[in-house]
Amino acid sequence: MHLLSRKKSIYQIGATKEEILEQLNANHKNKSIYFQNLITGLSTYLEKFKGF
Repeated sequence: MHLLSRKKSIYQIGATKEEILEQLNANHKNKSIYFQNLITGLSTYLEKFKGF
């Protein structure tokens, strides 16, 4: 969450896809699928808190 929420400039909030994958050591050939699954999982997790 820290990578997604940090402020880089007045125009960009959060890390890029490449920065996130680098921090997670996702260097395998299916990193686009890995990233998609990561975002989907995060969205599903955050849906639980939508009503609060």
